[in-house]
Amino acid sequence: IVALLNVNYHTSFLSLNSHVHYFMQSFYNINLRDLAIIITAFGYYKLLVVSSGLILITLLLYKQKREFISFATTIVLGVIAIALFKHIIHSGRPLGIMHVKSESSFPSGHTTMATLFYGSLAFFSAHWFPKQRKIIFTTAVLCILLIALSRLYLSAHWITDIIGSLLLGTAVIYFSQFIYVRQCTNISPAPSGKLWITCLSFFILAPITVYTTATI
Repeated sequence: IVALLNVNYHTSFLSLNSHVHYFMQSFYNINLRDLAIIITAFGYYKLLVVSSGLILITLLLYKQKREFISFATTIVLGVIAIALFKHIIHSGRPLGIMHVKSESSFPSGHTTMATLFYGSLAFFSAHWFPKQRKIIFTTAVLCILLIALSRLYLSAHWITDIIGSLLLGTAVIYFSQFIYVRQCTNISPAPSGKLWITCLSFFILAPITVYTTATI
């Protein structure tokens, strides 16, 4: 809410935007740009929606009904929240490396969806494989932060957009997980670890590989 008010009413906090923007631009080169495009693809919301659909099918096949409902709810709420805020607030995008879109800069769809997608998968995976809990959450947080950083480097968003999007995604996840945990008296039987990782890797990497191959 604080980030939203800062963007909507153009408070002094927004002065941070230009400083971070020019700082990130000072590191520009073609190789880093191509790397940032690859990283940012991991948060491209259309690809994550496709990946989410494949993962939902997998959860049904594993008979993980609670996880299916929680994950679907999280993604749907995220998509609605992004569309709603972009409609309510119009914040101009920075002039940067990539084509400047006419839609509102706030919130960052990539950052919000990445937080929802990887964050939710991390929660479920940590429930199923508690011994790998630290590795799972560390990997998820690293992915989310790299995607957020790539959006800044490509000048697709301001730093306030990124902060607000991280908070928005986190709020939606905690809402969904709060309901999930209260309803989940017994932890669902864990799927095979190797098979689960293989499915996730394929469902995430396959669409992104096709996208980045066509983009770069």
